[in-house]
Amino acid sequence: MAEIDKSLPNTKTEIEIPGEEEIVEAAKKLKSGKAVGGDFISNEQIKTSIHVLKSTYAKMFNIVFNEGVIPTAWVAGIIKPIFKKKGA
Repeated sequence: MAEIDKSLPNTKTEIEIPGEEEIVEAAKKLKSGKAVGGDFISNEQIKTSIHVLKSTYAKMFNIVFNEGVIPTAWVAGIIKPIFKKKGA
């Protein structure tokens, strides 16, 4: 788990935990056809299942916001270089 950096200056900005409807709206805005991450979950899968899983996502985000801990898998990425036959 990655800790949220609490050494940043306190700006007294209140961050609201997203509710179910806000999560549904964000899921609708996900771009289709993007590569999956380390969890192998595509944006299409999220968009298709959001109405069934919205309460689960809300609980999960609630825990992240309240505990101040971001799951390591959320901050990890997979980068694969693609050779384009230029600049030989």
